[in-house]
Amino acid sequence: MNHEVQPAEPDVSDKPKRRWYQFTLRTVGVWMVLLCLLLGSFSWWRDRTKRQRRILAALKEFGATVDNEKFHLFEPASGRLADLDNKFLLSARVRYVLGDDFTSEIVSVGYSESKSSPLKKSSQVVGQVKWLSRLRTFHLEGEVSPRDLREFPFIGTLENLGILLPQEIERGQLTDDDLAVFKKAKKLEVLFLSRQRIEGGGLVHLQKCPLRMLFLSGTGLEDQGLAHLSMNDKLKFLSLANTRITDRGIAEAQLPQSLECIVLTNTRIGDRALERLQQLPNLAELHIGQTGITQDGLNRFYAAKPKCTVVWDDIDFLPPHLATPQ
Repeated sequence: MNHEVQPAEPDVSDKPKRRWYQFTLRTVGVWMVLLCLLLGSFSWWRDRTKRQRRILAALKEFGATVDNEKFHLFEPASGRLADLDNKFLLSARVRYVLGDDFTSEIVSVGYSESKSSPLKKSSQVVGQVKWLSRLRTFHLEGEVSPRDLREFPFIGTLENLGILLPQEIERGQLTDDDLAVFKKAKKLEVLFLSRQRIEGGGLVHLQKCPLRMLFLSGTGLEDQGLAHLSMNDKLKFLSLANTRITDRGIAEAQLPQSLECIVLTNTRIGDRALERLQQLPNLAELHIGQTGITQDGLNRFYAAKPKCTVVWDDIDFLPPHLATPQ
């Protein structure tokens, strides 16, 4: 009989210990890529902050007003999760170490002419804002050239744009063709383009903008240009003062039903225009100073729109039953 001795089972303690810090080459490569991305992002953000500090200092030196918005994870008003495409959360300690402006963005710039900030500086303000890619509000008392408008990097985030020409400039440089840049303005709600060289054809580029207020006073706007406003179904305020608009243009135009206030001061409209305007269901205020509208036409308008306030030569004319008794 064979009595071979079987080898004993090795103790658990005899098993080789696991090497916790052993990685494959692929894992090391992935971690290196992630580390490089993290360091690269920090470097980009640091350079952006330095550039923004320089821009902020320059704008304040020119006499401009500047507003900042801090990055946050939740919207302050609604408490909802912010759009992570343009929001970023950094802890208070990081802001303390790197500076509070490390977590903020310039969102609003305004410049108006004064004795301490002459008009020639407006071009310098324009040059500085070209570095701001997420500007929401830009109001400038000065001139913006077609090239400047094309080079603005913030058209996609812009909500409020005001180009206000000073008195010494009779006409701006912007034409209908220059309005093509607003095809990208998906957030634009307020637009001031008074006294520019606009005749109306370029308004087609504004049809996808969620405009609430549009100022075209003093432009070369003609009747056919009104046809392009029919798609702006959120428009509430429209200024067409001192333009070439006529009775026929208003009568045949498909104006947005959302309009609440229209300024037609110093235009060539008459009673026929009132017949069309009284069909606007939300119209609450109408400016018709220095026009061809007669008292009879105005009385008929009041009969159809008794609650609408009419401003004629800077005087508020109310229908008889709303007027203050003598």
